[in-house]
Amino acid sequence: MPSTRPDDFLNTVRTTAARPGQVIDVVVLTSDAGLLAALQSSAGSEHALWDVPSADAAVDHLVGGRCDVLIVDLGSLRGDVTTLLGRLQAQFPDLIFMATGRREQEGAIASLLSTGRIYRFLHKPISPGRAFQFLNAATRRYNELRDVQPIALQTVRIIARKRPYLGKAIAAGSGVLAAVVAFGLWWHSRDQGLPATLQTTHVGDTPIEDQVKSKLGSAQIAYLSGRLIDPRGDNALQYYRDVLTLDANNADAKAGVQKVVDTLEQRVIQALNDRNAPRVVTTWTALQRAAPNHPRLDALRTQLLALSRTTPKAPASVANNPRPPTGTSTAAPTSAGSDDSPAIRDTTVVSAGNSEAERLAAAAAERELAEAIARELAEQEAAAEKVADENDAETALAEAQGPSLAEQVAAVTSLRERGALIAPAGNNAFDNVMSLRERYPDAEEVRSEQQRLAFVLLDRARTALAAENIDEAATLIDRANTLIPGMQAVRTLQEQLSAAQEQRDFAKNVALAASLKRVREVPPVYPRDAQRAGTEGWVQVEFTIAPDGSTRDLHVRDSAPKQVFDKAALDSVSKWRFEPIRKNGAPVAQRAVLQVRFVLNN
Repeated sequence: MPSTRPDDFLNTVRTTAARPGQVIDVVVLTSDAGLLAALQSSAGSEHALWDVPSADAAVDHLVGGRCDVLIVDLGSLRGDVTTLLGRLQAQFPDLIFMATGRREQEGAIASLLSTGRIYRFLHKPISPGRAFQFLNAATRRYNELRDVQPIALQTVRIIARKRPYLGKAIAAGSGVLAAVVAFGLWWHSRDQGLPATLQTTHVGDTPIEDQVKSKLGSAQIAYLSGRLIDPRGDNALQYYRDVLTLDANNADAKAGVQKVVDTLEQRVIQALNDRNAPRVVTTWTALQRAAPNHPRLDALRTQLLALSRTTPKAPASVANNPRPPTGTSTAAPTSAGSDDSPAIRDTTVVSAGNSEAERLAAAAAERELAEAIARELAEQEAAAEKVADENDAETALAEAQGPSLAEQVAAVTSLRERGALIAPAGNNAFDNVMSLRERYPDAEEVRSEQQRLAFVLLDRARTALAAENIDEAATLIDRANTLIPGMQAVRTLQEQLSAAQEQRDFAKNVALAASLKRVREVPPVYPRDAQRAGTEGWVQVEFTIAPDGSTRDLHVRDSAPKQVFDKAALDSVSKWRFEPIRKNGAPVAQRAVLQVRFVLNN
């Protein structure tokens, strides 16, 4: 077989993976100069390599839209690697994540690798050849993603390139990295009217610890964005309570619930101090919803009612007079609530010199304020009743219609993450997503899950081909092509599959060498030790007859006694020559088997 220089091999691979005019931003988070040098020497013109020293610097590239592939050196990260990478992946689901490190570090991210959230792991130390294969795999995955135009990745880039300064705000460290990035993306998507799809992460059957971390991150984002108790299902209080459902003793969740309640209480107090009747009612109702048993709820309600009975300040002609007129007296302010309340004080002023008109005006103002509060309370109660009625109607409709689309997609995601891709029949990710595609042909959630499943099937097909599981690989490739027809990755794997099938058929088609015409036959040399011991036996040798009639790829199928005559038989058959085997008039290779006997002459 002709030799191939490493440079020629790399050029061949580069041609098959990259596309004309392509430039892929590859961010490498490492402090290992050797790793960086290997990647730099292997990068082609299609790779723009960015060296960053920390996770914060990597996020600057992510948010700035200058990162298509992120390669993380596990030895350069501090803290909980799985949590950090998991949160980054949750916020940038279509970014290509790859990792490298020592063999013993691979176990730290085993869950991310097994579910495909990290695409490849490369053991250190790394040679330039292996580094190029690593980059080439990233290039191939990048092109697969681009072929199907992933919506989420496009959204990230639109957001990032319009707001490159968001990355500069990250100063809290890698522990809260993902939460800060997600909040920035949410805030921008709210202003620009873009779909904020990056906030949602399906937990499926992930471990409780991972679910807790994910919900705590979502709670922090909701709190920072002002979503304390609304909207339903996507607010800080709900996320914290979900954590307590999973882990009743979680200190962070308990502190988070208290933080939300304290913030709501401060809003009530501020509204009282501002004498804003509608705002008081709204904030007090929100606090009551969040904490029905709050110890200060009754005291705040008392202050709310006192506000409706409080006369506004005296007219400017009286209030602005630095000294009250002779014969007047001013009552000292009294607390409208508990002694320790920082809220509003009763500012009723009783002046002996007030005219009848002033008293009538004060009474009218008091009645107007009381009526405003009563109207606001009535509106709040009516709105609450309307929401309750709507919720009841939605619940009844949902029960009648069965699981929602989101729930059905989540079930498919769970099957995919558990590895139930095409089996068992009727309860696997492929069958279920095909059913959803038929019922919801225009649903973006279904298309997104369909794309992710296709990529997982292709990865599993590559593994099956490497393990020579040809039939399994063929089934997986066929299913991926059904989900997303015409992908370049599918065509490439189909070519590899055809070659593997030909090789399998060739290996199975074994001829009996004794029936083939031999041009040269070299007898074996009887091993001296076996001859002295009077040992006889046989060796069954399988080999390939090359198109020129020579023998190659020899191996021992079986022998008796074991290992006694194997070498002598292999040495002998390697020197045999056969008349070339022809098919359709052309010489071809042929697999053959020959049994060599070792018998002593009496």
